[in-house]
Amino acid sequence: MKLTAKVVLIGKDATTFVDANGNKRTSYLANIAQEQGRIIDTLRVPEELFSILEAGQEYLVELISSTGKNGTYLRVINISPVK
Repeated sequence: MKLTAKVVLIGKDATTFVDANGNKRTSYLANIAQEQGRIIDTLRVPEELFSILEAGQEYLVELISSTGKNGTYLRVINISPVK
């Protein structure tokens, strides 16, 4: 299922970690708020979208809902500034 959400970016962070196979990887995270700060969450975003994000700005986030072995998750496919 495809979803769209209007969010405010609170901040972002890139965290480096070692995966189960011993490979060094980076996770790109965006901390967001909705409904005037009543809902706060963290999204994992692709590296190419991470670079355009600025704290305090509003964005439209397009997501796809998928089901994996650990349950349902949302994958960010696009982020664009609210005009």
